[in-house]
Formats: sequence, structure tokens, C-alpha cells
Amino acid sequence: MKYDIKEEPSRVYYGISEVIDLNSDENTPFGDIWDKTAKMFDMKYFNPEWSAIGLEIYPYNFLEIRKFTYSALMPINSTEGLNQNRVIRLKAGKYIRFETTFVELTKGFIPKVYKYIQENNIPVAFEFDYEEYPPEFNHSNPNSTVYVCFEYKGE
Repeated sequence: MKYDIKEEPSRVYYGISEVIDLNSDENTPFGDIWDKTAKMFDMKYFNPEWSAIGLEIYPYNFLEIRKFTYSALMPINSTEGLNQNRVIRLKAGKYIRFETTFVELTKGFIPKVYKYIQENNIPVAFEFDYEEYPPEFNHSNPNSTVYVCFEYKGE
């Protein structure tokens, strides 16, 4: 599995979040969450230094309740005038990034990454993960590169 570890600065994002219930068939598709974010996002806030991300935040009892929050997020350069409930900050630190393609991401890549992490005792924080969509990403190209990222807890 191809990965790298990258030192990241503190980053600020803006977007739409939805609760995803794995016990239900009536969740909002991720693509629809991205469409909502794109429609409401004002490009004057866009920060081209960072990539858009799809953030999954898992509660402490995720395995029991099988619900998490998915956020379609655009990097921003300012929070002034924005709805602060839609602002999300990622702290500075090391992040491990597993490289894949968009088509592989949609075919169960994330569970494979979790298995790889556990089998290889890679020290990560499991409270959240995110997909990083680099600037050259094209959702209509199944071979576009995507990174699945975790906060890295190693040295």
C-alpha cells in the first residue's frame, strides 16, 4: 500500500456536514453533500494552498451506534462573515496519506486502509479521517488521485 507522512500546518475549512447512519438506507449520498457545498460556497474565500477534503468524524461509540458525520469541505483563507457552525479546523501536525484512485476509493478502499494500519501497527488517531482531493482531481475521471489521510501519532 502506497503512503507518505506529511507535516501539515493548521488548516481551516468551510462546508456542509451530514450525519451518516450505517443502519439506514436513507442517507444523503456524499456526492449530494458536495453539490450542496459547491452551491453555497463563495470562491472569494477559497484558499488554493490546500486541497478540498471529505472529513469523517467518528464518535467514541461509533461501533455501537454506527453513525458518523461526513463533511464536504473547501479550504478557506478567512472566516470573517461566514457561518461559524460550518467552519472546521484541522490542527497542525503529521498526517499519513494513503494514495489511491477515485474508483478504488468508491470500491471499499477505506476498510482496506484500516486493516493495513492495524496489521502493521501504524500509530494513528482513529477519531477522524479524511479524503484529500488534490487540485488536479476530476470527479469524472475514475483514475484521479485521492489520498485517505489520518492524524499520525508516530515520531
